[in-house]
Amino acid sequence: WSARPLRYLSRGNLIRLGALLILWLLFFPNSIYLITEARKILVYAPQGIPYSASVEYIWKVFMIFTYSLFGWIGFAVSLGQIRRFVARVAGKTWSVAITVCLVPLGTLGTFLGLFNRWNIWEAATHPAFIVRDAIDHMTDPARLKNLVVICGDVLSSKHAISSAVLDALGKRAVLVANLPYSIATPLVAQCLVDSWRGVCVFDRLAFTVQREVAERMTAAVGGSAYGPISVLVSLLSRATLGSVVPPSAFWPAPKVAGQIVRIDYDTRSASRIADIDVLMGVVRLAFGQRRKQIGTIFRGKQAKLLTEDPDALRGALSAAGIDERFRPEQIAPEAFASLAHALMGGS
Repeated sequence: WSARPLRYLSRGNLIRLGALLILWLLFFPNSIYLITEARKILVYAPQGIPYSASVEYIWKVFMIFTYSLFGWIGFAVSLGQIRRFVARVAGKTWSVAITVCLVPLGTLGTFLGLFNRWNIWEAATHPAFIVRDAIDHMTDPARLKNLVVICGDVLSSKHAISSAVLDALGKRAVLVANLPYSIATPLVAQCLVDSWRGVCVFDRLAFTVQREVAERMTAAVGGSAYGPISVLVSLLSRATLGSVVPPSAFWPAPKVAGQIVRIDYDTRSASRIADIDVLMGVVRLAFGQRRKQIGTIFRGKQAKLLTEDPDALRGALSAAGIDERFRPEQIAPEAFASLAHALMGGS
């Protein structure tokens, strides 16, 4: 009887069918909940070594991964079975509508179980409390204390993060975003600079950006993509390129591919920089005239922005071991750091 169209079912069968579907819906979030168990893998990963796990815990990592994988399989299979069943008894339109509704309902159930510790049977024993708890989570300002919505630009200028954003973030933060082309480079640079200054330490930046920008951020010395952001990222952090995201993954589809980038702020490397402003002044001056030799750049008028003494500039180049015939793209990040240090009178 369960495969017959609804109009042919008796009232008794309709009631039994409805009861079975409600029972299934109550247990459906469990499969999604199993997927969230994957977060426990991080417990067994050594600090500061991304994508690694201790050998002594590898069996636990495998067990948790398998456990979560079966949760995903159960979620997909169960949802597919219900979708096909509804299509048979009520039509394709209803099957699509119910599928669209079930995913957010299952997510809500997982949320209530994960954070509020509600159990499946309590949906029958305490339904009013569960509904009230869900509403409170979505409307109570005290429970939304970690969520601040700011209607404005994240950058107040090219070289400054908005004060409203910094006030909301506090002293430590993590950036997770899909960054537009126009602000990606200045925002990432400013996050690293503010981390060095201690304004707000961005422990990790994880974002999607146009592939061209991702390549510039992680470019090695000597290439055409190598520039100021490459130097800054290299000296202050550890950068990892992730998957390439094809245009078809976005709507509307852009003309270029994107790429996932992860940047971890490196406190030890950053401590070797004596003055971030001097370093950035040197780097911007150099790459502002990247086709010229560094010696020629340092003899130009704009070099006076760093120091009025031309001999000091030539001496800094020599102290840093940089050939005056080099062009900016031939100078390694560590050499730029040494040059900035020498300009400050360091040895």
